[in-house]
Amino acid sequence: MQTVEESIENMPIYIRDNLRNYMPAIHLLLNGEEEEVKWDYIALKYRETQLSRKRQVDALSPEDKIFFEACFLDIVARLVTGDRTFVNLVRFINTIFLDLIAKTDERERKLLPKTIYNMLVSMDARYLNYVGELAVLNNLKSSGFVLQQTEEPLVPEDGETTTIDFTVKNDKFTLLVEVYNIQGLDDIVDLTADKLKKILIRKLKKKRYNKQKGSDKLFYIVPVIWAQYSVLKMVHNCYEEIKNEISGATVEPSAFVTITHKVTGETKILFGAINNLILQEDNGENDINPL
Repeated sequence: MQTVEESIENMPIYIRDNLRNYMPAIHLLLNGEEEEVKWDYIALKYRETQLSRKRQVDALSPEDKIFFEACFLDIVARLVTGDRTFVNLVRFINTIFLDLIAKTDERERKLLPKTIYNMLVSMDARYLNYVGELAVLNNLKSSGFVLQQTEEPLVPEDGETTTIDFTVKNDKFTLLVEVYNIQGLDDIVDLTADKLKKILIRKLKKKRYNKQKGSDKLFYIVPVIWAQYSVLKMVHNCYEEIKNEISGATVEPSAFVTITHKVTGETKILFGAINNLILQEDNGENDINPL
C-alpha cells in the first residue's frame, strides 16, 4: 500500500487523464493547444499544495480542525474517489466548455488556453474567477458576439498598462469586457442592505479605477457574484439604487445558482443575470440554492 506521501507524489501523474475522463471538454476546447497549459507546472503546484496542507494538518493537536478552500483539481479528485458532492458543478463547467466548442471557431479557441490554465493552476477558490470569465464569454457568444482578443491592453497616459479580459464584436459594436468576480460576501458578519451597497460601490469603483489608469478606452464591467441566494437577492434589490453612483459602464451582476424543481426533484445549475435567476423562483416551481 502506498504511503500518503507516495500517493501525493503520484497523484499529479493522473491529472490529465482524470480531466479527460471527468471533464473531456477541456481537451476538446484546447484543440491541440495543450502545450500552452503547462501540465508539468500544474502538477508541481498541486503536489506542493497537497504537501503543504498535510504539513499543516500534521502540526495540529488532535482536537483542532483546519479547513482548506477547494481548488478545481480537488473537486475532480473527489469525483475520482466516488464523491459526488460537486458532480453538478463539474457537469455545468463541462457544459460551458462544450457550448464554447460549438460557438467558437478555431481562431477564437486559440485565445482560451491561458484562461483554462489559470483555472487549473489556481490552488484555492480563485479558480472560480476563471469559471466566471468563461461563463460570461459563453453568454456573449450566445448573443452573437465574436471573440476578437483576450487580455486587451489599456495603455494609459502614464503609469502601468493594464489589460481587459475580452474584446468582442458583432455587426454593430466592438466591446471591451472585464469580468469582475466578487467572492466573500457570505463571510461578512451582519450584512445589511446599506452595508452591501457601500461594499459594492467601493469594489466596483476601485475596480474601474485600477483598470482605467488614465486610458480613454471605454470598457464594460460584468460583476459575477459568488454568494448565498439570500445575498444575491440583496444584491438585486440594491443594485438599481447604486448603479448611478458607479462611474462608467457596469452591467447588472450575474451569478450561478442551483435550481431544484419542487415536484420532479430535478436539479440543474444556471448562470445569468441575477434578475433572471430570481424569476426562476418567482414562478413557484423551483427552489433556488447557492452553487
